[in-house]
Amino acid sequence: MHKPYRLALIALLLSGTICFQAIAEETTPDIERRVADLERLLQNQGLLDLWQQLHTLQSELAKLRGQLEVSNHEIKQLREKQRKLYNDLDSRLQTLSKQANEIKSQGEPSLGENSSNQVSSIAGTEVESLTIESVKQPVRTGEAIES
Repeated sequence: MHKPYRLALIALLLSGTICFQAIAEETTPDIERRVADLERLLQNQGLLDLWQQLHTLQSELAKLRGQLEVSNHEIKQLREKQRKLYNDLDSRLQTLSKQANEIKSQGEPSLGENSSNQVSSIAGTEVESLTIESVKQPVRTGEAIES
């Protein structure tokens, strides 16, 4: 009697292992598929992070290009303003030089006399009066000249 129970028990155990083995074989592809899906999801998250970083960098680059354009425009304006100021200064200096030459050619005061000349306009700027005085002071040899 023991023998038939034993055989039935062995048959039952063998059928159970075969069943578990079949279930394990069925779930293994499902688990592998899930793992593959998770790996793909993680890779997609990495790609998404890279895409967001690329988008941020492109935005920053566009902003910097705009700032560069503004700076270049300001530099261009400053150069133009500087050129105009330089030309204005140059023309004023030329006018002053011409006026000084005219005054000088009209007659230089002698070194021993006090003289004064009035100029009404210097480089386009009205001036009340400009007095030029020159006084001859004797210089003795051996003496220091004091200013």
